[in-house]
Amino acid sequence: MRQGDDGVDRLDRIVRVMELVSQQGREGASLTQIGYVLELPKASLYRLVADMEQAGLLTHNARVNRYFLSWRVFEWATAYYAQTSYVEVLQEAVTTLTQDVQLFSYAAVLQGGRLFSVAVATPRSFYPVYVKLGARVPLRGSAPGKVLLAQFPPERVTAWFEQEERELGFWTPTPYTQSVTTLQQEMPQIHQQGWALCRDELELGNSAIAIPVGTPPWWVSLTIVAPTLVVAERTQELLAALRAVGQRISSPLDMARVVDNEGIEP
Repeated sequence: MRQGDDGVDRLDRIVRVMELVSQQGREGASLTQIGYVLELPKASLYRLVADMEQAGLLTHNARVNRYFLSWRVFEWATAYYAQTSYVEVLQEAVTTLTQDVQLFSYAAVLQGGRLFSVAVATPRSFYPVYVKLGARVPLRGSAPGKVLLAQFPPERVTAWFEQEERELGFWTPTPYTQSVTTLQQEMPQIHQQGWALCRDELELGNSAIAIPVGTPPWWVSLTIVAPTLVVAERTQELLAALRAVGQRISSPLDMARVVDNEGIEP
């Protein structure tokens, strides 16, 4: 970020507001939360939020006094997914995976030190949706975060954790979330075994198991989420299902990566 460039600073603030509101999902974000993230004087904060409303980036629900992403953002997201072929590959993969194990699964993509879900699947109606489509997934405390970060040097991982802490200020780890030091110590083993397990680290009572997919450097993961007892009892079965689907889509995913020019920096 260039200092002293008001236009660039303002754009950065707009992006940070949209990321915060996106993470809040159906709950939306209050003006207090937005102000906490931006650390702006009230007058500047009010002006920025009003301008974002006028531009169609945010909408305000007066009944609950909270802000949400507007339909204009949804239209942009729809256009992006329509032109991105690797999403089709991943959606088919998680659909197959969920049919095989009858549990929730999702695919996540790592870009610029940020992890996003790009495909989700549930086994039936009214089944819990553990991760929403398009949601930002915390690197720390998530199985896909662990398995993708394990390929990087510790200094880069630490920098991304610090970036995440600044950007996701309202995410609160559970008592079971590993410390950064403990997680760093576990990374070599995760990288060697090729999969990661998280128990109760994002949400008490739920756990996840994930693998990287494609050709290194890995930028995509497949993850199964279920109640902790289910994951504990079926770990090897779930791991086998993940690997089978991952192997099946490896070549199509690599081809889509070339076509879309996507992926993480090596």
